[in-house]
Amino acid sequence: WLADVAGTVAARNVNGPRGLAYGAAWLDSAGPLLVAADWFGQRSLNVIDPATGVARPVGARGARFPDADGAGNLVFENAVYSANLFALDVERPGAPPRELWPSMRYTNQAEFAPDGERVTFISNRDGAAAVYVAQEGQEPRRLTATDEFVYMRPHWSHDGRSIYAVRVGRREDGGRRQEAVRLDPESGAIEVLVALGDAVFDLRPAGPDGFIVGEIADNAARITRTNDLRQAPLRLPLPVTTEYQVAGG
Repeated sequence: WLADVAGTVAARNVNGPRGLAYGAAWLDSAGPLLVAADWFGQRSLNVIDPATGVARPVGARGARFPDADGAGNLVFENAVYSANLFALDVERPGAPPRELWPSMRYTNQAEFAPDGERVTFISNRDGAAAVYVAQEGQEPRRLTATDEFVYMRPHWSHDGRSIYAVRVGRREDGGRRQEAVRLDPESGAIEVLVALGDAVFDLRPAGPDGFIVGEIADNAARITRTNDLRQAPLRLPLPVTTEYQVAGG
């Protein structure tokens, strides 16, 4: 985002590639900008034209928080890390956990399927954060094949035939749009659950027929419930919350 600090005009979105940014530096007073971002599948340095939003990668994998001195010299932090999933056998106290599906990027929000064999999780190992399904000993499959949206909070259906998640995009006014979707774990087919609106915090099955839906309320969520995803949910008389779990119905 750019703003003229000498004026009263609101900040404008540069409209670069979707993804996370980790610091930026001006290479000249009018641009381009040097941005540490994961726009092209891994965090690295990228150059973007503020006028057009056109960007290209220039290297330095793992770079964050760059700075430039105007004479062609750059400095940046090199942060290479792993954030992977681990399986722990609770029946074997002291046994080391097994690292699953490692990558050079983050993996999180894992959840077992009802059959106890499959796992769904979120990872940005191949670009923007996407929904994956995997079984131990096998390569994970990416269900959401486009980087147009960032995905989060995947949950299995009661029967294990669907995965519910939230996809994040931009509204036409540049604001954030969060929609609930239903994914087929075999084909990757996506159904947008439009009746739930575009400010969905989370969607969790509650038993075989019901659903608990979180609606965004600033930095928290209002808790609602529905038995029909084709209709707007009803708000429950509960306080707003930042995280919650659902047990049974």
